[in-house]
Amino acid sequence: LLRDADAAVRHMAAGGLWNIAVHRAFKATVAAAGAVEPLVSLLGDADLVVRQHATGALSVIAADPANSQLPAVVDAVGLLAALLRETDATVRQNVARALAVIAVHPANQLRIARAGAVGPLASLLGDGDAQVRRRAAEALANVAHHPEGRALVAFAEAVGPLVGLLRDA
Repeated sequence: LLRDADAAVRHMAAGGLWNIAVHRAFKATVAAAGAVEPLVSLLGDADLVVRQHATGALSVIAADPANSQLPAVVDAVGLLAALLRETDATVRQNVARALAVIAVHPANQLRIARAGAVGPLASLLGDGDAQVRRRAAEALANVAHHPEGRALVAFAEAVGPLVGLLRDA
């Protein structure tokens, strides 16, 4: 259904997987069923709702530590980084969250930094949507656990905007 020609079917299928994977007990079940690869293929879908649901589903699936190391999840980092420039706030929020949870695993922190995600994440610290700012800050914090990631975050001029978020409180 994730590859159906009808966009409504694709977004319902991705949305259903998102709703199932929200529950901790089912994240592994959804991943084991092979959902990650087709969801990744939907990241470039022409339909906005499909992209919203695919990024949302990936963000909750990747929140399981074992799933964050799946090759399909790790391989999607570059595609996710590119989607940080999406015009839709829901997609930006979901992508920043996905990168944040993927970056919890130390092996992924440098991968995300090297995928070109740090600059766009730093830009999102000034986003008009508070949830986008929150998820971008979370992702940058996780990437900054790695020494090289830390340097890339600092060089991306994220320090000032992070301090600014403290002042906005």
